[in-house]
Amino acid sequence: MTGVTGPNVVWVTIDSIRADRTTMGGHARDTTPNIQRIADRPAGESFDTCIAQTRWTPASTASILTGTYLSTHQVGIQSPDVRRLPESLKTMPQLLSEVGYESLGIGTNQYVCSATGMDRGFDRFMFPTLRNIHRTVGVRAVGDYLRNIRRYGPGLSTDVSLHNGSSMVTHAAERWLGSTARSGTPCFLYLHYNATHYPYTPPKHFLRPYAEETGQSVDEIIDISQRVFEDVFGRVADGLDLSSAEMEAIEAAYDAELSYIDDLVGRLFDYVEDALPGETVFVVTSDHGETFGEYGWLGHHVLLTDELLHVPMVTHGLSGVSHASDGPVQHVDFTRTILEQLGAGSPQLEGVNLTEQRREYAFAQRGSRASDREKLLDRNGSFDVSQYRWDALNSVHDGRFKLLTGEEGEELFLLPGEEEDVAERYPRVARQLSEQLAASGLTLPTDTGDDDRMEVTPEMRDRLEHMGYL
Repeated sequence: MTGVTGPNVVWVTIDSIRADRTTMGGHARDTTPNIQRIADRPAGESFDTCIAQTRWTPASTASILTGTYLSTHQVGIQSPDVRRLPESLKTMPQLLSEVGYESLGIGTNQYVCSATGMDRGFDRFMFPTLRNIHRTVGVRAVGDYLRNIRRYGPGLSTDVSLHNGSSMVTHAAERWLGSTARSGTPCFLYLHYNATHYPYTPPKHFLRPYAEETGQSVDEIIDISQRVFEDVFGRVADGLDLSSAEMEAIEAAYDAELSYIDDLVGRLFDYVEDALPGETVFVVTSDHGETFGEYGWLGHHVLLTDELLHVPMVTHGLSGVSHASDGPVQHVDFTRTILEQLGAGSPQLEGVNLTEQRREYAFAQRGSRASDREKLLDRNGSFDVSQYRWDALNSVHDGRFKLLTGEEGEELFLLPGEEEDVAERYPRVARQLSEQLAASGLTLPTDTGDDDRMEVTPEMRDRLEHMGYL
């Protein structure tokens, strides 16, 4: 198709970022000044209550790329055998290609790749590994990576999904955007940064000021982060008995990792402003949040609390959505809004077009987690697994209250805390939210089948084990 004049679209997803650890979310450390700068621009917007559809990467990414909830796409309901994206659903790049867009996807998380079908519809998809690094990101980008090792330590890593690879894939994205700009064709870039996934091994340059606040050295903090996250389930099963110094180290490493990615996002935004002709819709968000000891957990396992669901959302160049900035929004809303503004809408889209209406309720889902329960018991047979929900869960969130439902019953929480069931105190609220959830039609299937699971190569298995998924 020729003569297409729609805006470019750049969507950046940063792994594992909870909203209250960002500058926009009021964190004590100024971790995301560049993303805040994007929000503060005349065409920028920050959304205070963005609620992810689910709590981990494969499921959340599938929701972003298809505009559907977990109960529809079913990717990541179970693990570790994650289902591939169903052929019945079209992706953002597929829909945008129908109206003349070129597209590039870059995945640096093992679940955002061809194995799960997340590459479907992209004209080009990069998943840099040690074997294909020169071919995927180019010799110049590798050179940029090597030149920055000294500044962006802790050193050379063959795992390009860690922080050292983030600078490299940013360079590759810029190179592709520049090439596409010269062609005059509008483009769609989807980029997933994984450096902020645990274990946090941040660049020393960004960690140093936070290390000084804790009174620990950069090397000590990196060592603590790597050691603590060697076995998250083992830590939880043993009562998560971390010292205050260890927790300070983990949080400092996480904040430094976020500061590093914020620097790259700012660089990418500035490049887009300078290099791409016409207008660009620029989106920055996270697939899910993270826990730092809340409810006895680290990382983003098992729970469906707001620590894992409340994520940042910043846009630039997306018109007609400012009225929704102070209410609940979800990724699927932005997928639908962008696609429909560009004439690429589809009946499959389950979000709200934010230019036409406000969302009143946010919904999130999680498959049953019996496998995680067994992991805890394998590590400590006397661990009290009854303190967590293991059944498939659906939740509805109105900004003040949150209802959680499943085979084990309903629980109502008065936010921000999610430890006390307040259904008896607020029966009318519980009933209203239950009715809204039923009206949504969002119900997880009880039988997800065993068909079309992702194939896990030995290389992928090593990385998934390193990330605590296996």
